[in-house]
Amino acid sequence: MVWAQRAFVALVAGALLAGGGMAVYVQRAFPALDGRLAVQGLRHGVSVQRDSADVTHIQAQSAQDAWFAMGYVHAQERTWQLEFNRRVLHGELSEVFGPATLETDKLMRALDIMGHARRQYAGLPAHAREALQVYSQGIHAFHKNLPQALPPEFHVLGVKPGGATGAVWQPEDSVGWALMMALDLGGNWGNEFARLSVARTLDTGRLWQLMPPYPGEPPAASADLASLYRQLGIYRDAATPANPTDTLGGKPEAQAPRRKGPGACFRARSARACWPGHKTSPATPAPLKARAATTGCWQVRARSAANPCLPTTPTWA
Repeated sequence: MVWAQRAFVALVAGALLAGGGMAVYVQRAFPALDGRLAVQGLRHGVSVQRDSADVTHIQAQSAQDAWFAMGYVHAQERTWQLEFNRRVLHGELSEVFGPATLETDKLMRALDIMGHARRQYAGLPAHAREALQVYSQGIHAFHKNLPQALPPEFHVLGVKPGGATGAVWQPEDSVGWALMMALDLGGNWGNEFARLSVARTLDTGRLWQLMPPYPGEPPAASADLASLYRQLGIYRDAATPANPTDTLGGKPEAQAPRRKGPGACFRARSARACWPGHKTSPATPAPLKARAATTGCWQVRARSAANPCLPTTPTWA
């Protein structure tokens, strides 16, 4: 019985120690909401306050200090989110999650999100680049001082902030995440591409008849889209090679149809636009009389997804 009592005491003591350690860790994992912090990189003092709705308000004497403080606060409150987002951008999720995220990493690298982000960053005006640089410096300043414990995800998954390079967040990563948001919010790109293509033949009034807005709502744009697209010089002849920088994920090359007859296609490297039933290519559009005026449509196919055929009930290619 003595050994059982001792085992019980040891078990209780261990549980108390573990609970105490967990409590200390949880307390240290939260950002400091009161007091003063000395941070290298600020030019002047900055006030950071959180209101009753936990919305953060930053008051600074310069825009640079405000951006720096924002980066620092984001690292305080969203360290794991920044790390996860950075890995999404760079196609490095599988270093942590294994085969489950391999296809996502392949897609991000095939789209060359970070390549486009670096080129766009290089083309930004100086004040915009400076803002992103200072924001990134604020994030790095947090990790350099590390005034609080890292979130549990880092410990559970054995992840080091910034991965092998230790670059927890670079200015180009902010541009990259803007591209990711555009990609995420662009799920209707097939519809938009179809509208762009059909506007080459139809005027704007007929375009909205063919591709109506949501019931009870006005058209999404009041501009004369057909005229606008022509003025911008968007349309090219099928024999004219496309600009390699026009698309997000590759260097498409426009080609004339390989065959005549129903379903003749205008081919590109990463997408294909077909006019079912027509004997002409999009380079030489014909009036809407394929199948029926209410069902003729563009079909836009990507490598890994099929998009709805417009404008009536979607049919998947």
